Amino acid sequence: MPYVYNGIGRSNNYLESLNVATSINSQLDQVKVFTPIIPNSQLYIMANNKSKKQWRLELFINPGKIIILIVISAAAVLLITGLVIIAMHMKEKREDSKNRPQ
Repeated sequence: MPYVYNGIGRSNNYLESLNVATSINSQLDQVKVFTPIIPNSQLYIMANNKSKKQWRLELFINPGKIIILIVISAAAVLLITGLVIIAMHMKEKREDSKNRPQ
């Protein structure tokens, strides 16, 4: 089975579209567009010679060591935001109880 190894370098953004074509039987309609593509991933495209509707894209992602930093950062931001919301809610409840007529 023929294959191509191609790289686009280090990209921090998603690829909006990836056009894949074959020249089997000199048909012009053997073009398939895949969207979106995650950067720094491996793609395997299984092309069917008879119909481009049956083409499949398999995406393999290697998250690397930076995934731990991303998870910790996201958790910290969520925790801080939650603590601010709880503190403001409790402050407003105290103010409401002071202003309530007795």
